[in-house]
Amino acid sequence: MEHTEEPLSRQPESYGDQRRKRKPWSRREALGHLIDWATAHDHWFARALADPNLAVSGYPSDDWVTAQRYDRLPWAALPPLWCSMNRLIHVLAQIPEEKLKTPCRIGVASPVPLGDLIAGYVDHCEDVVGQLLARRPG
Repeated sequence: MEHTEEPLSRQPESYGDQRRKRKPWSRREALGHLIDWATAHDHWFARALADPNLAVSGYPSDDWVTAQRYDRLPWAALPPLWCSMNRLIHVLAQIPEEKLKTPCRIGVASPVPLGDLIAGYVDHCEDVVGQLLARRPG
């Protein structure tokens, strides 16, 4: 994720308006979704480190993207914002081994260890960023 700001930031404003294939979002909205995920996960990781377990109502809703109107923000503002949000998660590199086992329940799903929650977050971000950086045919 640390090498995504520059290639995303050098794209023209129109790049943010292009639609993705897997979701009906523009690239701008997809990056807004990652900002929502970074915000939620940053809080969850901090709570999992401070408490013996984590229980939250669910993942950020797709409706957050619409509610926060990422579609109206300039494309140039979004890559640095998302990268800054992920720098806030610097704590991941400093998590003690025993805390990686902290049970984390998201919604009604069975609890997973904090280490798995972190891995899932990173995988999701890499998937969406891969879609953002992919060239559209034609």
